[in-house]
Amino acid sequence: MMAAPLEGCARRCGRAATSVACRDTTCRAKAAQRGEGAVATPGSPLAARGTGASGAPLAASPPAAPRRRRPDAGALLLAGALLVGSALLAGAARAERVDIPLPDGLRLAAHWLPAPAPGARPAVVALHGCGGLYRRDGSTLQARYVDYTARLHAAGVHVLLPDSLGSRGLGPICTVRHGERTVGAEGRRGDVLAALDWLRQRPEVDAGRIALLGWSHGASTLLAAIDAGRADHAAVAGAVAFYPGCRAALAKPFSLAAPLLLLLGADDDWTPPAPCESLVARTRALQPEADVVLVTYPDSVHGFDSREPVRLRTDVPNGVNRTGVHQGGNPRARAAALAEMDRFLARTLGTEPPQGRREEP
Repeated sequence: MMAAPLEGCARRCGRAATSVACRDTTCRAKAAQRGEGAVATPGSPLAARGTGASGAPLAASPPAAPRRRRPDAGALLLAGALLVGSALLAGAARAERVDIPLPDGLRLAAHWLPAPAPGARPAVVALHGCGGLYRRDGSTLQARYVDYTARLHAAGVHVLLPDSLGSRGLGPICTVRHGERTVGAEGRRGDVLAALDWLRQRPEVDAGRIALLGWSHGASTLLAAIDAGRADHAAVAGAVAFYPGCRAALAKPFSLAAPLLLLLGADDDWTPPAPCESLVARTRALQPEADVVLVTYPDSVHGFDSREPVRLRTDVPNGVNRTGVHQGGNPRARAAALAEMDRFLARTLGTEPPQGRREEP
């Protein structure tokens, strides 16, 4: 168990036990007094299933309304993804929460979700965005990570989900200005290297077939990790980056140490595609042998692979416009991007595309 002290633990426990350091009997007692039932701590079966006080799946809980409402198609899709993915996670024989030592003495908490397949299998280190791994309750995995884990498991790929924010006593940082953040892509780069070292020691992992997968802040971390200009760059079979911020990589010498797939939204006003397109053009000019694929999807904003509807977030100060940023899914772009990712991982990890997982736009 991670033992890093967190300031304000009692304050957070007043709402829910949202961090490893707050997982004690006092927090559980407070939660019980508020009628929340068992507290779903990260990595617990309860968190994996996403259940509420009644024990019923959160995704399937109907709204308490006196009159009937027509079901929302997006909500039904999200509920389906949560139920299918959660069932797979709950059924994983050795799903567990692990702590990985970091060079600075911290312990990196992570969810280890091995695929139910025999022999040494490929693995993916999946790097969360600035919103972290969890839903608003601070303990249940967001639908994106459940859904992608199910997809990777279907291809026989193990998944490691590091919690870079919670391990440092932080919640979501999306609303924090870049210059005021206490953890960035450079800091998380060490998390990637430690996670890779941990995976290579696992007998069920094929150490020669490990890939990185990242979204937004996690995708920017991925770019920092596979920069061949660094002596301690990540040695991986491939990397998939969904809508990263590429300005930092573009501002310095950068070369690829691994095959890279970049998946971008043409209308992204949070991490716009232009810097990434410039980075790829420069990389191809300076490193003609580089294996890099860039796909930009039209009519797509930040988080286009989500099942959530597009919305304007006025609380995010780091976008192109002062009014805020747009975030949400595009079903056609999502389906195309997932198929692109499947082909890339099949090529770099030697896996079969997941059966029965084709997305319909």
